[in-house]
Amino acid sequence: MTKNIYEIKNKYGKAYKVQIRHKGYKPVYKTFKDSDPKKALKEAKIWADDVELAMRKGTYKEFADNDYNIEFISELINYYDIEVARFKYAHYEKYKVMFEWWKNQIGHIRVKELTASQLTICKNILKNEKIKKKSGEVLRSPNTVNKYLMCLSAVLTYAVNELELIEINPMSKVALMDKPNGRTRFGSTEEMDALKNECKNYSDMIYLFYALLFKTGGRFNEVRHLQVKDIDKENNRVYFLDTKNHTHRSVYTGADVMKLLTDYMKNHNIESGYIFKSDRNGVELAYIKGAMEECIKNAGLKNFHIHDIRHTFASKMAEEGASLLEIAEVLGQKSLTVARLYSHLTRKHTEQLVASVMDKYEF
Repeated sequence: MTKNIYEIKNKYGKAYKVQIRHKGYKPVYKTFKDSDPKKALKEAKIWADDVELAMRKGTYKEFADNDYNIEFISELINYYDIEVARFKYAHYEKYKVMFEWWKNQIGHIRVKELTASQLTICKNILKNEKIKKKSGEVLRSPNTVNKYLMCLSAVLTYAVNELELIEINPMSKVALMDKPNGRTRFGSTEEMDALKNECKNYSDMIYLFYALLFKTGGRFNEVRHLQVKDIDKENNRVYFLDTKNHTHRSVYTGADVMKLLTDYMKNHNIESGYIFKSDRNGVELAYIKGAMEECIKNAGLKNFHIHDIRHTFASKMAEEGASLLEIAEVLGQKSLTVARLYSHLTRKHTEQLVASVMDKYEF
């Protein structure tokens, strides 16, 4: 038997969510709201004690029409967060911010009363709402807006297919934003050297992180989630497991980066678990994004994102004669669509290859 009471905060005030699990019963959830938060908490505790006692006695009766006792959107999101998201997604923590945003916007709406027009209003808020970054206040990109929409759509699809709370996902009627053309910002040799020096001066952790990004072309979260078990020292390779495309791949690092990696692990007594652990407790992942963005800024790189290190890696491959198929394979792309961003860089090598073959045949 486990019994938990969570405090839920949004712009409408406080509420308390009760979660009870007992062998032989489905998980039970119920949210308590009141203008007086103390009263809501008291009611939550009383209800939880009554349900717990009934389950222990074997007299508790489960709901027939809604086994999960989910009425409001906030309850649905909390249920999906606890029971599904953390097991379904490899990098589950990045969804927490989106879950909280949706709960603040529409958490008070009943699941069965949610409409596409309400979601369209939320979409417009996402488009026009400014968010704080180190560089100042900026608007969300179309890709980010789409991520928020798809995040809630997954929750609502689960409510349709698994929980059978509603018949139609209202998000299916809301159009995603048009995606802009893919970024093709590549760092020059001088820019990459400047960024390398800034990362080296910042800390050994950030220097290693940059080296892995630059030499493997890995995505930010792929590198950040590397574990000791993913390192192949003998062959100078790292393994990216359960990636964004739900695939596994190994990438060559080179002896230099592997030495950096093994020295870092030795100096920080890292024998298992994550490579980039937080200094606070040695278990949680370190916060690296802010440090990398600071290094990019100090290096004087304009209009350059962390992800552009991956673009730069791919551009170097293309310049050295790698085919689009080879680039896509190393990047872990399922199709050639993204790799085509580098087609103009591979064209020269392809023309030279064709010429070297066909010039042997004269007409």
